[in-house]
Amino acid sequence: MSDWYGLHVRSNCEKLVSEALSRKGIEAFFPSFRPKPDREKPYFPGYVFCRFTPPVEFVPVIRTPHVIRVLGDHRGPISIPVSEIESVRMLSTVPLQVQRCPYLAVGDEVMIHCGPLAGAHGRLIRFRGAYRVICSVHLLQQSVIADLDVTWLERRAS
Repeated sequence: MSDWYGLHVRSNCEKLVSEALSRKGIEAFFPSFRPKPDREKPYFPGYVFCRFTPPVEFVPVIRTPHVIRVLGDHRGPISIPVSEIESVRMLSTVPLQVQRCPYLAVGDEVMIHCGPLAGAHGRLIRFRGAYRVICSVHLLQQSVIADLDVTWLERRAS
């Protein structure tokens, strides 16, 4: 079985790339949702997942129109764990309210970009099972903490 890889594709071309790869016999996955019945939006704008065997199928993949590159490093493509792809696939097929959110880890410095605390900075923590933002005054060595929706947060540039 081939591994899954991420493709960086031209903006708004996710569906086109996915269909083109499928026509080539390469399994592709373009996770999306429908905000309106006549509209489809990607969960990961600018990215499509596909399953192939490098280096054998690398050229047909990279020569697909609108593909910019296969995600990886200087050594070559980096595969994505099947469990991650399957989890996203499950989320994209259930009738639940699913939305994109920033990729954050506990300990990240964050900025709140909407809501009543828009513009505030802090550190993301996990406390009693919930994600919270802690804002500190280091000179006083004191902090305050707030429960926030993670979709209100973005990672703060270092």
